This record gives sequence, structure tokens and C-alpha cells, in this order.
Amino acid sequence: MVVIDDENGNLIAPIVHGGRQAQGMPKIDVNDKQLTDIVAFLHEGVRAAAERGTYKLLNIVTGNAKAGEAYFNGAGNAAPAIR
Repeated sequence: MVVIDDENGNLIAPIVHGGRQAQGMPKIDVNDKQLTDIVAFLHEGVRAAAERGTYKLLNIVTGNAKAGEAYFNGAGNAAPAIR
């Protein structure tokens, strides 16, 4: 995969600037700052996918269930919308 093997845009930049006409991707006219942002975005997506199993889910339930129910059925007027 291009993004995984890319280093600082060396593989991504030619694709962005030149496109991949055979695959229907036109070339994109971007400046250096925009290209840097695109490269960072793509690399962040790969990093996030690789680390998705390391995220710790926290059990942080807060609030008052009875007060929430009263608001939902009263002033919040949400109950009629789901019936």
C-alpha cells in the first residue's frame, strides 16, 4: 500500500500531483502546505487503524437516570417522536 510505504510524501505526492487516470483519479493542484496536510491525514488514518485495539473503553456513566427520564417524557418532549 502506498501510504504504508510512504515517507514524508515521497510516494503520495506524485499520485496527488499526477493523478491515476486509469483508475479515474484526476491530478490535484495543491500547494506544498496542502500536500503536507493530505499526507498527514492519510498517515493518521493508517496509524489509527493500526492502534484501534489499544483504545481503552471507559465506563463513565454520569447523571441522574430519573431526572433524565422526567426530562425525556416532559420538557424534552422526545417521547412522542419515538412512538
